[in-house]
Amino acid sequence: MSSTPRVGDPSPDVLLIAHFSADDSSSNDRFSDLAGRIVARGLDVELVTSSFSHARKEQRTWPYGDHGFRRTLIREPGYTRNVGLKRLVSHRLMARHLRRFLHARQTPDLIYCAVPSLAVADVAARFAGEKRIPLVVDVQDLWPEAFELLSPAPAVTRPLMHPLSRTANRVYRAADAVVAVSETYARRADAVRTGSRSAHVVYLGTDLAKFDELRQGSRAADVASSSDEIRIAYVGTLGHSYDLPLVCDAIAEATQKTARRFRLVVMGDGPLTSRFQQHAEDCGVAADFVGRLPYADMVARLGGCHVAVNPIRPGAAQSVINKVGDYAAAALPVLNTQDNVEYRRLVAEYEAGVNCVPGDAKDLARHLCLLADNPRLREEMGANNRRMAEDHFDRSRTYPRVVELVLSLLGPS
Repeated sequence: MSSTPRVGDPSPDVLLIAHFSADDSSSNDRFSDLAGRIVARGLDVELVTSSFSHARKEQRTWPYGDHGFRRTLIREPGYTRNVGLKRLVSHRLMARHLRRFLHARQTPDLIYCAVPSLAVADVAARFAGEKRIPLVVDVQDLWPEAFELLSPAPAVTRPLMHPLSRTANRVYRAADAVVAVSETYARRADAVRTGSRSAHVVYLGTDLAKFDELRQGSRAADVASSSDEIRIAYVGTLGHSYDLPLVCDAIAEATQKTARRFRLVVMGDGPLTSRFQQHAEDCGVAADFVGRLPYADMVARLGGCHVAVNPIRPGAAQSVINKVGDYAAAALPVLNTQDNVEYRRLVAEYEAGVNCVPGDAKDLARHLCLLADNPRLREEMGANNRRMAEDHFDRSRTYPRVVELVLSLLGPS
């Protein structure tokens, strides 16, 4: 096993490239977390990211906050819509600026690069190959598959996505090692990496000790126990892959079948926020759309809820995503409509909630009534979901594996 560099030796220089990273150091970002853990092992780390905030849709001009590593912003013009030609052009321009930055910078000892975006990852992969330095690729999402699934005319879109597919394959093949946030994504990378070691699966997760500290610092759990409402939590993007209208339809249906009252607590924003708000209003559903929250505030809100929903539309490319790790950390039973086999298997194996029929509001309503009327079942399933978090989503146990992988590729110190 590799060790921390010896006193007097120059510290290895790790360049961590993440096109989409946190807006500030208080967020629950995978890459700032990894950067901090690598620095703690005595290495120099520079986190390179975009000047454009994907979440806020504006240029980053605000302070990042305290951190133990260097952070560099690469210029990107930005875009207003998540799916569209302007976004791809913006990515290409950032990739061009990244290429200039890499050739002007001292050559690092290792590059750790996130996918997506493919344009940025392709530049990193080509540079690593030219300089003959190790490259680790961290697969966060499947592109272009995710774009194809969002297209209103997949048969028309698919041929246009072939160049992106070739780029993805080239990046995966160039990697000395691949880390993926799910088995689903790992299999995609492994499919084109003939003769290479299998990808390492490390879920996004959260730091459970930090999560618990934030939760204990709030009184949200007391609110949940004292309220006569059943609060249903949703965390994340309000976009095309996420079926909040299904949840509203199910709540309206459940209201007719039980005396319990429901309130939907939506934490996040996105391009369909106003449409989802209008649908909730049309259904007569009590809903709090609180917007995108700082991580500590989101944890507190989760502590005031009784049930969580993971309403992913059928066929979506998402697998084991950020929100399910937070639901598990909060010990909430989850009602899952996602059809991804990997996450459905985890829910069933741990009895951490209920896998509902994707896209079926009546089935979701039936199981919502079941949990609303059975507090002991909610408690048991919530405890099981927390056990899942401890086994699979605790960064203090899972992220050190990534750090050791980086150290092994750098060779003996």
